Amino acid sequence: MSYNYPQNATGNGCKCFVFDFDCTITSSHWFLFLESFSEWIKVHPQYNSEEIKNLYTKLINMRTEFKRNPNILTSLTEKETRIIIIIFMNGNDRFKMIKTFLNELKQNKYDLFIASRNYKENIELFLNIVKMTDVFQDINAQNCGNNRTNCTYISKDNYILDLYKNKYYGIIRYADDDPTEHELLITKIKQDKISVDYKYYGALNCDKCLNIGLEKNKLGLSLNSINAILRDVTSNKISHFLLTF
Repeated sequence: MSYNYPQNATGNGCKCFVFDFDCTITSSHWFLFLESFSEWIKVHPQYNSEEIKNLYTKLINMRTEFKRNPNILTSLTEKETRIIIIIFMNGNDRFKMIKTFLNELKQNKYDLFIASRNYKENIELFLNIVKMTDVFQDINAQNCGNNRTNCTYISKDNYILDLYKNKYYGIIRYADDDPTEHELLITKIKQDKISVDYKYYGALNCDKCLNIGLEKNKLGLSLNSINAILRDVTSNKISHFLLTF
């Protein structure tokens, strides 16, 4: 996906919102599901069924074929798509809420980005399945060749700072469930003497609670946090960076 960044804008002329993907946009860990199904199922034993195992196998095969033939997605049944939305978007109500939220951000002239440690092909597969391919201008994630070799990746903090320094965004908001990602960015922002506000909306739970880094009671963005963010978005009290914890 290529994107024409705003040119010759200064100050607060251009705005963007950067989202983590797993357990922020999604409510459960899509990366873990695709990359380590056996570990994911330990956290979600309620989904330990032949139906979910077969769906996992189908998705892995689809991911490989998807690179060559995007039409392969039509092989997903309506029920299978519904299951993915139930598990990874916490149901259809939250799914619709997220889409409405992102659309409202766009109406408020925000460009939307994803910054994730997931693999880009995993995220693109999910967005195609749930028909959200036209929502985000760019996906910053691990971009790899065959067999996950020669991967390229820009760390989230460097990617976001590049949006500010080189892509002319005067206002940048960032949502991520992992507080360590915020800490890295905050350190670099302060080094550059850029103003920053911090907000904790209480909607995203840390997924570093277990030794193997698995999710625990993950929610992703909730209705309360979305409403709070939208109130801030329409406010004139904005610094260069606003981090949503």
